[in-house]
Amino acid sequence: MINSERLKAYLDFFNKEYEFPMNAPFYGTNSNLRFDSDEEAQEVVDFIVQNSPYAQNYSFDVTELDPQEQGFQEGSYITIHKKN
Repeated sequence: MINSERLKAYLDFFNKEYEFPMNAPFYGTNSNLRFDSDEEAQEVVDFIVQNSPYAQNYSFDVTELDPQEQGFQEGSYITIHKKN
């Protein structure tokens, strides 16, 4: 379980980065949204969806990335897709 301060920090990051859908990429995996487990990543997704006024413009996936194929550190990431 992620503590409330970290959840708030992830929410603040999302709100700052994704406030304007026109400026956001169609989809992206951000290294600032890396977690040790799928459960942690899903907890953050749920918190963002419930608390961000901008979440309605996006869909979210939790993905495990292989660092050898993707160039990211091993872990679970939140991939954000802009809705049309």
